[in-house]
Amino acid sequence: MHSWQPLTLKDQIVQQLRQQMIDGHLEPGQRIVESALAAKLGLGNTAVREALYQLEDQGFVTRIANKGTFVTKFSPVEIDQIFRVRCELECLAVDLIRERLPELDLLSLREPVSGMQTTAQATDLDAFYRHDLEFHLGIWRLAGNPFLVQALEKLTVPLFAFFIMRNTRATAEDLRRNASLHAAILEALAKGEDARALLCASFTVWRRDIDLWSQPT
Repeated sequence: MHSWQPLTLKDQIVQQLRQQMIDGHLEPGQRIVESALAAKLGLGNTAVREALYQLEDQGFVTRIANKGTFVTKFSPVEIDQIFRVRCELECLAVDLIRERLPELDLLSLREPVSGMQTTAQATDLDAFYRHDLEFHLGIWRLAGNPFLVQALEKLTVPLFAFFIMRNTRATAEDLRRNASLHAAILEALAKGEDARALLCASFTVWRRDIDLWSQPT
């Protein structure tokens, strides 16, 4: 039985800043000045610095040498470039998974798909895309190539964070369709079938949604 653990100060700051980014109070590209943020929150610099490190790991902020920390932002050209590379690398990942079947256990992919289906019903966008990312992280790791995982994490995790910040208009039906597509990817992998087409379809939907939901209302 797991005991409930209260949130640490760092976790509270992370949650607060993530929500501000998702709500649009901190815009993509906006600079975050550590000392000013600490003063605004009435906290020490150390707690804020640790929270920003965690947000960097999650892809929500980017540190640029000699310039500072910024809310993650991508231009349309950069998004296209990342998608092209990601598509090739993740298709390679599913090929590697097929090579490792039937010895490979795909159980780790079932929980995030179930989480996507549940959070789709509640239209909980932040939780939905956390499960979505966990599904893809699972695919990368099951490929059994740590260099592939490293490359995909560096490319894709910040883009997921950017997508969460920009996607404020998805409906429950949009999310249900997305969850069904991921369930189909899992089913294809479990059967040893070629999941490339389904995977590319999910990328196409995601790319379209970034364009659609980033437009001003």
